[in-house]
Amino acid sequence: MSIDYSVDAGVAVISINRPERKNAITLVMRTEIERAFQAAADDHDVRVIILRGAGSDFSAGADVSEMGGGGLRNSLLRMRHLHRMARSVANVEKPVIAAVQGVCIGMSWALALACDVVIAAENARFQFAFRHIGLAPDGERPGCSTSICRRSAKEIIYSGRFVSGTEAQSLGLALEATERRGPGQGFGAGSELCDRTDSGSGYGQATVQGCTGPDLRSGARL
Repeated sequence: MSIDYSVDAGVAVISINRPERKNAITLVMRTEIERAFQAAADDHDVRVIILRGAGSDFSAGADVSEMGGGGLRNSLLRMRHLHRMARSVANVEKPVIAAVQGVCIGMSWALALACDVVIAAENARFQFAFRHIGLAPDGERPGCSTSICRRSAKEIIYSGRFVSGTEAQSLGLALEATERRGPGQGFGAGSELCDRTDSGSGYGQATVQGCTGPDLRSGARL
């Protein structure tokens, strides 16, 4: 399996573990991510979830080797996989922290935006690369446009440029830009949230999501 799952002291860690390919996400891995988040949602001992990438990067996004061929049917299948995976992250009624270092491109930025909190290493490099491969950033638009002002969101999406961890923090796309990176990144925030999380946290998340614009399902229809 390329998705690792572990639980320690109330914190579940879901790791995208394919560092030799910069943690590029295959169709099979999308299903594994869904299952990992479902396991965390169902485990009463889990109070906080951390999503991270193994090695030096969060994820280079979708595995481009799976994008060619198959026509419209396969394209729609891949899109549905993406939306279902992102919803499995966004809809879990427990705080989710994305610990991002290195590259976080395309689909993987959709995953980070679906999380409640993003902790970015200063070396993090976020990018919507879709314009470079002739695709629309369908999974990212809701999260990006509700996290920052729409003009900034449009500029980042249209240009396809990289956004550093420091800039992501200044724009509001990341809560924090830290020098800390590697396996321990995000654990400080995770432990603190774990101590403060109670059974009402899920209702608080739903309230915030309901007040901040379209959800992933609605945004995907655009």
